[in-house]
Amino acid sequence: MEIRKVIVALLTGFLIIFPRIANAQQGRGAGVKEHMQKQRQERQEFRKDQGEEKQEFKGTLKDLSPEEKKEAIKKEVKSKVQETKAFLEQQHKENMEFLKNRLKNNKKLTDAQKEELINFFKGLHAENASFRDKAHAENVAFFTKIANDSSLTMPKKKEAIRNHIRTQMQERARTIQQERLQLQEKIKGMRPQTTTGAPAK
Repeated sequence: MEIRKVIVALLTGFLIIFPRIANAQQGRGAGVKEHMQKQRQERQEFRKDQGEEKQEFKGTLKDLSPEEKKEAIKKEVKSKVQETKAFLEQQHKENMEFLKNRLKNNKKLTDAQKEELINFFKGLHAENASFRDKAHAENVAFFTKIANDSSLTMPKKKEAIRNHIRTQMQERARTIQQERLQLQEKIKGMRPQTTTGAPAK
């Protein structure tokens, strides 16, 4: 399902900016690269497993009536959304534990700054979770509307769905860019100040 591309974009955006927090005051500390590689591998395996399960599920639909097929698909989509949500929550939990451990050993940031960074990432995660829930609800409503629109041919329905997903992904890409800029500003504001009041290089 193309909504997975949105989820990948969210994870990519988070993992691109995540190490910058951990490295902002310490340089390239050990463990950041390994942590990112581990999570990347987990995401690849998760997507691979879901792809295989999707193919297996398609095989179970062959002998079903249209109504039974519709109900089975609805149930499967709901199950996969919950699986994805649980997987992303687990990766977020791992990210936060990793961040807290890195910050615990950072002597250049104050406790208040560390707490501010932790809260910043918690806020990002909450926004991303809210986006996923909103996107899923919009998709279900949109797909149902398109499926029940007898005035549209199948190619037109597919085109409408592609346009819907594309618009949704563009909206999320803009938000991810804004989040990156917010993070850069936050890091810049936490750099040690020079005697002129400007951030040290």
